[in-house]
Amino acid sequence: MRGRLAAGLGVLVVAGFAPNAAEAARSCPPAGSSNLAATRDVHVFRDGDETYACHERSRKGPYLLADADYDESIKVLRIAGRYVGYSMLYKQLPGTAVTRVVNVRRGAQTFYSSYGGYAYITDLELGTNGWVAVITRLIDGPGLPRYEVSLGTNGAVLDEGMDIDPRSLVLRGRTLYWTRGSQRRAPLRPFTERERYP
Repeated sequence: MRGRLAAGLGVLVVAGFAPNAAEAARSCPPAGSSNLAATRDVHVFRDGDETYACHERSRKGPYLLADADYDESIKVLRIAGRYVGYSMLYKQLPGTAVTRVVNVRRGAQTFYSSYGGYAYITDLELGTNGWVAVITRLIDGPGLPRYEVSLGTNGAVLDEGMDIDPRSLVLRGRTLYWTRGSQRRAPLRPFTERERYP
């Protein structure tokens, strides 16, 4: 895909366990934090200018998702099982959209991808096995933007066009749907364990 800077497993210094994580309360989320999203086991919360995720059955401390010194606020956020998938804009590279998936229980980033060329992630769906799909708005030059539906875990482009609904991703079972024009679309086959990250 034109404009993609990097894809695959990766780690930035802005993601990981914060130096003060050991000092944080073991409760999940810690007292006094602002809860952004939650399931039975996983909580995403803000503490000051930083955004964290924690798992109630993990012995590890909160995992740092975004630090205001480096990243814009999280734009799209999903929780599925032990995974948190999210996108943001990266301040150090203007016009760059970042997508990450974190296994919160293990405390490990399992997927990282960035898109240049003034890209913007408009929608994201996350599977309970850690795979991620996104709709990305791309601007190649003068004119209207086009949208691309892609499976992040292997980089496969599923569809692209100017008439894709930018917020139409829906996951039902193992089938991903999106809308182009007035028609609902889906991949030729459902996703399997082969699209899995640890």
